[in-house]
Amino acid sequence: MQDNALSASSQFCYKSKLSESTNYNEAEDNSKRPSLSVFEEQRPNGVFLKFNFGKLLLVFSELELFSASGFILSKVSRKSSKRSESRDGGHTLYSNGPSYSKSGELGTSKAGNVISSVPAGGFVSDVGNSYGNKNAKGVNLKLNGFVASSSYEALPGFRDVPNSEKQNLLVRKLNLCCVIFDFTDPTKHLKEKEIKRQTLLEVVDNVTSANGKFSEIVMQEGIKMVSANLFRSFSPQPRENKVVDGFDLEEDEPSMDPAWPHLQIVYEFLLRFVASPETDAKLAKKYVDHSFILKLLDLFDSEDPREREYLKTILHRTYGKFMVHRPFIRKAINNIFYSFIFEAEKHNGVSELLEILGSIINGFALPLKEEHKLFLVRALIPLHKPKYLAMYHQQLSYCITQFVEKDCKLSDTVIRGLLKYWPVTNSSKEVLFLSELEEVLEATQPSEFQRCMVPLFRQIAHCLNSSHFQVAERALFLWNNDHIENLIKQNRKVLLPIIFFALEKNARNHWNQAVHSLTLNVRKIFYDLDPELFNECLAEFKEDESKEDEVKARREATWKRLEEVAAKKASSNEPVLVRGRAPLRTASHRTQIVSATEPTWVAADLAKLFSLCLSWKKIKDKSFLILGRLPRKPSKSADNREYGGASASSLNASISSRKSDLASDRPINANSVPVLDLDGASRLANRGGSKLPQVVNSKLNGNSVAASYEALPAFRDVPGSEKQILFIKKLNLCSVVFDFTDPAKHLKEKDIKRQTLLELVDHVSSASGKFNETIIQEAIKMVSVNLFRSLSPQLRENKVLESFDMEDDEPLMDPAWPHLQIVYEFFLRFVASPETDAKLAKRYIDQSFVLKLLDLFDSEDPREREYLKTILHRIYGKFMVHRPFIRKGINNIFFRFIFETEKHNGIAEMLEVLGSIINGFALPLKEEHKLFLTRALIPLHKPKCLSMYHQQLSYCITQFVEKDCKLTDTVIRGLLKYWPITSSSKEVMFLSELEEILEATQPAEFQRCMVPLFRQIARCLSSSHFQVAERALFLWNNEHIENLIKQNRNVILPIIFPALEKNGRSHWNQAVHSLSLNIRKIFSDADPELVEECLLKFQEDEAKMEEVKRKQETTWKRLEEIAASKAVSGKQCPA
Repeated sequence: MQDNALSASSQFCYKSKLSESTNYNEAEDNSKRPSLSVFEEQRPNGVFLKFNFGKLLLVFSELELFSASGFILSKVSRKSSKRSESRDGGHTLYSNGPSYSKSGELGTSKAGNVISSVPAGGFVSDVGNSYGNKNAKGVNLKLNGFVASSSYEALPGFRDVPNSEKQNLLVRKLNLCCVIFDFTDPTKHLKEKEIKRQTLLEVVDNVTSANGKFSEIVMQEGIKMVSANLFRSFSPQPRENKVVDGFDLEEDEPSMDPAWPHLQIVYEFLLRFVASPETDAKLAKKYVDHSFILKLLDLFDSEDPREREYLKTILHRTYGKFMVHRPFIRKAINNIFYSFIFEAEKHNGVSELLEILGSIINGFALPLKEEHKLFLVRALIPLHKPKYLAMYHQQLSYCITQFVEKDCKLSDTVIRGLLKYWPVTNSSKEVLFLSELEEVLEATQPSEFQRCMVPLFRQIAHCLNSSHFQVAERALFLWNNDHIENLIKQNRKVLLPIIFFALEKNARNHWNQAVHSLTLNVRKIFYDLDPELFNECLAEFKEDESKEDEVKARREATWKRLEEVAAKKASSNEPVLVRGRAPLRTASHRTQIVSATEPTWVAADLAKLFSLCLSWKKIKDKSFLILGRLPRKPSKSADNREYGGASASSLNASISSRKSDLASDRPINANSVPVLDLDGASRLANRGGSKLPQVVNSKLNGNSVAASYEALPAFRDVPGSEKQILFIKKLNLCSVVFDFTDPAKHLKEKDIKRQTLLELVDHVSSASGKFNETIIQEAIKMVSVNLFRSLSPQLRENKVLESFDMEDDEPLMDPAWPHLQIVYEFFLRFVASPETDAKLAKRYIDQSFVLKLLDLFDSEDPREREYLKTILHRIYGKFMVHRPFIRKGINNIFFRFIFETEKHNGIAEMLEVLGSIINGFALPLKEEHKLFLTRALIPLHKPKCLSMYHQQLSYCITQFVEKDCKLTDTVIRGLLKYWPITSSSKEVMFLSELEEILEATQPAEFQRCMVPLFRQIARCLSSSHFQVAERALFLWNNEHIENLIKQNRNVILPIIFPALEKNGRSHWNQAVHSLSLNIRKIFSDADPELVEECLLKFQEDEAKMEEVKRKQETTWKRLEEIAASKAVSGKQCPA
């Protein structure tokens, strides 16, 4: 006790540079320091120490320790972490955080070598409030000596001491954990390291299960222990210069801190301490003060990504709990960014800090304060300047977009800021800038857009003309966004003259076929919208082009004359006068070539001068020649040609192997695109008639069909100029639909159609040019006529509606499948083909077509549903404009299935497509997607036939939870709402899905729903159906779930104990009986006192129930006797 009092009374005073530069003065920090004894003296290094001569030697050894620990830590190798694409803007703050990792990470570690040690419960310099020196690690008399080995002993467990002594024991354990070990040598002091690890785990459990407010001494000692373990210096690594110069951190493996086995548990302790409701923020802020926060922020420069993930979560919790520190935290992060941008350009934690800021900015109140706007202008926008923007761009882009969404007037500021830092020579950064620009413009209002559109589209014109195809392609993708396209259309009279020069050059001779094709599409948009303006720009372009050609011809003639003169006068020393021609100015090049009034004098050594000029001209010509011969990179859409066979089974794996099609929003590119005639294209576009004209046959199975239905010549038998006409004729021929209910009729005609369909499939697969509008129209017409039909109700429908056990019945196969399969194969290859222009095809594959396609999912033929699944997946990937409509259409089908019919054959296939779609959702999730989860996916657990699609549904639900862990509570409460009462098989499925969800659940979210959840699990444990009880008991086989339960055992065990005890006593199934005893033993080993309390309460409740039962039986017996005695007399029985 005396040692604890001494340890608590010593304090460090620290004054940071940041505090000097802000309004937070030294008086604030000193006022938070606890009052000291009157017997104090101030040491030169800022340590106040109470007079205790028995401890005085520790002070001197401390000074040695500072240098020793710094020396050892400097030898630890460092590597920068990899950043993955999924770190995302996407993600919410706790999506990947290790703060709630499995206990396997906390429960196992390797011991190493000790740096410093003290006797158990001994004095350690107080670094809790402090931190006069970053390297303060604790104090010892000998480093790596035998004294440490002999004196470092484990303390008793919390369950072995009475409650009155638990606080003192906690303080002693915290002091014991202030000893720091060296992990560079894993063979030394294994015992001591294991003692510290176990002690840290005990301290974490104690903090988690605390049921009373922490006292000030516990807070002080807890922060002291955290500071001693975590606050250390990061030494520069030998490769640092390489990183700054080349800056390709993704090529290097991250450097893991060898002390992580201890550091992780310390971080876990700090996280739970800060997040605990038992931590009083008003009291804790004395120790979690400005100095502590500064040192915590310094740790973000750690090269260990695991450490930064913990720091991210802890800082976020600190920001949320300690409101008094919020301005200081923002200011400190601001200063880190200033240092990074204008000084070092090297910091490992920028992405994590930006991820926290994204959450902070999201909570800013409106209207935005001036302070927040200055932070945007002075810190966030200049963050686009450093070389390795790619390492944190996703998080930065999210922060910027948040500002624009909160105040649309900031659009002009942001866009001009991007233009200020626009990269000149870095193409990969240009692609990032263009991606961010699209997100900003998505939230921009027309009035703000008009302020900055001129400089913005000058820059976009440069990007359109870029020789790097990804830059030009990404700039052209801006027209795929409907909002941006509308902004451009509204201001086309200003914008088209700016970008027309770039569009026309790309359309004529850009080397990349995808850029060439996209340019033609954009060019056509402007032409269709305003032909007069387009023609004006074209005329001006041609005029400028002719002037440029004239200037170029004059320049070449001048050079030729100079070469001739130089060749003649090479040996003489006399000067040469060369007369130029009249200067010429053009709209695009305002340069004077040669003046007619000013002579050009060539010196005697003119030959050398011209030889140099000629050499440069040759080099330049060669470079253009080489660039012109660069191989054209094939489009990624060529990968879509994988469907070589005609069977449906070959397509089953395509949806899972090509999830990246949906995870990215990029449209499919073309491989080869001819230059289209705009007049011809407009004539095709303005054709009259229906988009999907239907072929009407007077008789489908009559003689007239047989007489007129003849095979057409093959494609190889006609010249190339007639193939397009033949293709259309074959499509019309295949629009005749035959009746397959009578297999004996029209065999010849059916075979002709089948062979023609196969020829069409081969032709589409081998097409080498873009399909024109006529072909697209006829192809969609043929597909519609063959596929879109009414799905007649079957004779067994009533049976299916009542029992709905379709697994017992053979699926009904469509007799027309020999033709339908080839039509589906044709349509699949047509949609997947790079020769199908999505912008053109969307006129025919429109919303009406998509709705009819979705209706076909109710087909009972599983082969047809497999094709539909793959085709719908391809359409979703290729036609971005239809994505919201497809999701809405599937949503409506689910609503009708859940609340009306409870009968649909294609739910499993649509959920499989949705699983791929959900996997590609960007973070943070839109409100629309969360509503879809709540209103459609969760209620899908209600229908009787859940088993037909449960696997796919469970995958979709788990995807949502993995993307946003805050949805866990919503999902689990939704499952509890629809939990089955009488269907044991459905209960087993619910328990299986529940395990997958809990696997991705964080402790904070688990605590919100654990009480109602474990009430339901207790009912499952008590189930008389052995599979239900067994499946519930299997939850304890999952290590993550077991850890969640252990951490909250004080709440959970009293809920489930009666069920466990009854199973352990008398359950009829031996497996359930055995598993119940095993789980009861797990709780006994973890917390025997709690088990004893629960057992006593159970026995009391059991005794009360027996007494109630006995009273009920006595009452009934009396009533029976009274009834028997009064039966003869006919008198009324008393109540």
